[in-house]
Amino acid sequence: MSETLEDGFKRWTAKRKSALVIEILQGKTTVAEASRSYDLSPSEIEGWVEDARKGMENALRTNPLDVRQQYEKKLRDLQEAYGEAMLEHALIARFGTLGRVEKPFLLRSDNGLVFTSRKYTALVRSYGLRQEFITPYCPQQNGMMERLIRSLKEQCVHRQRFESLIHASRTIANWVTFYNGLRPHQALAMKTPNEAYKLAA
Repeated sequence: MSETLEDGFKRWTAKRKSALVIEILQGKTTVAEASRSYDLSPSEIEGWVEDARKGMENALRTNPLDVRQQYEKKLRDLQEAYGEAMLEHALIARFGTLGRVEKPFLLRSDNGLVFTSRKYTALVRSYGLRQEFITPYCPQQNGMMERLIRSLKEQCVHRQRFESLIHASRTIANWVTFYNGLRPHQALAMKTPNEAYKLAA
């Protein structure tokens, strides 16, 4: 046993009980040895050990759930903040500024957390935009966007190991530039979207 325990105890404080229980759990001493050394009944020490085990089991049962809930909440908050930032970024790119748009247009999306959060929907309304959601579990209603996201994931995101949000933003922005300006599309008669858009204008 450790020297601190062998010095003898005048009072069994929670700290001292914990020190003894830890030594028993670590195998440095036994209940019988502790009982003889400190003139305590074995049943009393066994009670302390059992309480400690129950406390550890309860900690293991509750903490991972608490950690998971905290992680999921932070993830939702981050997704919401990212959605808001992307909306504002798109408005600045399209109109050169933030503020209510003169002519409202429709934002069509799936029912993901980002697009249905209270903060995001309030932000959309504050800019004078309208939202439309596809029917849940019917991605074919948003087919072109689903295909674009699939291409983005396959050709860019899944091939990268992003070091930061800035790295991810730059890499994805470069891919979008490539997708719209350099990559010919079969559905556009082997033209890029930029070329096809100019012809249509």
